[in-house]
Amino acid sequence: METLHAPPSHRPVAAAPASVAERIVNLDVLRGFALLGILIVNITVFQGEPPPGDESAGLVKDILTFAFSDKFYTLFALLFGYGLAIQMRRAGTEHVPRMRRRLAFLLVIGLLHAVFLFFGDVLASYAIAGAVLLAMRNLSPRTVARAAVCAVIGLAALHWVLALGWALAGGAGDPAASDGGEAVAAAAAAMEAYQGSFTDIVGQRLSDLAGFAPLTLGLLLPNYIALFLAGMAAGAYGLLDRSDLPVRRLRQALVIGLAVGLPGAALSTVFPISEANPVSVAIRGISMLTVPALTIAYGAGLLLLLRTRAGRRLSGVLAPAGRMALSNYLGQSVLCAFLFTGYGLALIGTVGSLATAGIAIAIFAVQVVASRWWLRRFRFGPMEWLLRSVTYWRRQTLRPAQVIPPSA
Repeated sequence: METLHAPPSHRPVAAAPASVAERIVNLDVLRGFALLGILIVNITVFQGEPPPGDESAGLVKDILTFAFSDKFYTLFALLFGYGLAIQMRRAGTEHVPRMRRRLAFLLVIGLLHAVFLFFGDVLASYAIAGAVLLAMRNLSPRTVARAAVCAVIGLAALHWVLALGWALAGGAGDPAASDGGEAVAAAAAAMEAYQGSFTDIVGQRLSDLAGFAPLTLGLLLPNYIALFLAGMAAGAYGLLDRSDLPVRRLRQALVIGLAVGLPGAALSTVFPISEANPVSVAIRGISMLTVPALTIAYGAGLLLLLRTRAGRRLSGVLAPAGRMALSNYLGQSVLCAFLFTGYGLALIGTVGSLATAGIAIAIFAVQVVASRWWLRRFRFGPMEWLLRSVTYWRRQTLRPAQVIPPSA
């Protein structure tokens, strides 16, 4: 029977880290693209409330909601699931203990990241979701794909049931309206803590993490599992393994993805989930269906762009950052924490929205240059090297035998 870890077209080979020649450039480019979008969203959490008089705040928030929020985390999750499928088929029968070590170590990294740098960490959730996928390794790609579709539809239906129940209970109003003063006071206290000492920052981050945990466990984690399943099924079929994907297929994915995804993005912008009412919750349910479509359109559009001369240059920019996705994801949090909290400059609440977006682009530009520099000298990013060493339970060779082009 065809299974995820050993489909007929991908016979198991001796388990070892993928060489540069074996890497799939399209995946690295897409990961680099996802990292930029994730940073543009995440930095707004570090920014805190925009300062008084920030006239661009509303417009920037709407643009982020329409074009960025959820889309790039969805892309990152799909790529993570795809990568898991690649690792399983390359490792053969030895992949289970290696993947368990990999996911366990990723969980540790994620928890440390959440406590000390960013409470919105996804790595811990990815590790848990990855463990679920590992338990499903013997299912066929078709079964996994069906499970992904059912999971996404089920999550959307759950939102609609919650919205209906809330509306029937008379919850049509915004529950935050009655305690607006308390919310403002809490936000001010959090901002003060993040401008304070190390213990103040960690204490506030733990408080934020505790408040964020129910959302993560109740809705985000199941969504990650669904997206991982979709990515894993795609990886088992090797949909992105080819560098010459049919243009007609990519154009179809682009057009259909935009047609389905853009109306959902518009609804989410008009009825943001932050308003916390039955309508916004119902719209969130619709977004569970439309965001993956828009994300696929983003990916298809980028892959089409890579066929052009400008796109090939863009590939050389994004691929090195994507090869070091874990290092760059954590590095973004380190830099943002230094800029916006008491770890460094404590700029939280003082930087306008447009300036914050500019800082995000500047950080990513630095990461692109640093990634190219690093990969000219080393095989892996620093965190990738550490994760691989734990995965294979032996110290990996960091320096290449010869100079390796960073966009390879």
